[in-house]
Amino acid sequence: MPICGVASGLDVEFDNTTSGVVEGEYFFTPQIGMKLRYVKESFKAARVRGDIKADHVGISANYYF
Repeated sequence: MPICGVASGLDVEFDNTTSGVVEGEYFFTPQIGMKLRYVKESFKAARVRGDIKADHVGISANYYF
């Protein structure tokens, strides 16, 4: 299947980087929790000027058994 989209013609390799993660969880009951997660992330590419930022936030619901 061909790759489609705005960046379909790009062939970019990224260097390894270290990122920071902050995560917290609130338990409604001993089995049910909700997590909030923030990731501060950036990538370096050889043919691109500057860093490419990829910061993101996530929310998840968890059931523990």
